[in-house]
Amino acid sequence: MAKFSATFPRVGASTSLGVGEMDQGTSSELVKIYDIILGQSAATSYLASDAVFLWRFQRHTLGPGTGGTVTPQLLDLADSSSTNMTLLNGLSTNPTLTANAFLLHVPLNQRMTFRWLAVQGGEMVLPATGAGNGITILTPTASDTSATVQCMIHYETGGG
Repeated sequence: MAKFSATFPRVGASTSLGVGEMDQGTSSELVKIYDIILGQSAATSYLASDAVFLWRFQRHTLGPGTGGTVTPQLLDLADSSSTNMTLLNGLSTNPTLTANAFLLHVPLNQRMTFRWLAVQGGEMVLPATGAGNGITILTPTASDTSATVQCMIHYETGGG
């Protein structure tokens, strides 16, 4: 099993479009997300006042959407670097979101950093069913849409 890190900065001011997405692409690998870090990527003096975001991780089908490519980084260079997953950032088109399939909600003040770390066996799992299935990262509520925030995800691939 190879372990990767991927960063998804929030691009643009839209609250209806995704910050990013992880899609199975042509892969039939089992993917497990085990660590998520959410926070601000600009100096705190940038803000005149506090901003609040709701981060939402929602399942999707019929992906991928449209956005910029995110290049995952291997955490252990001895692992295989090949993966057929599609990682996108700053979506201009969302994939088809699965209704009410929310895996994580995090209401967060922009000046704070939040870390979600899965207990063993409690990871978010992208099913090994091939193209179109995945997770979309959204900020549907943002009190300052110009704020610079980002999400870093650590995940492992393998099995299936």
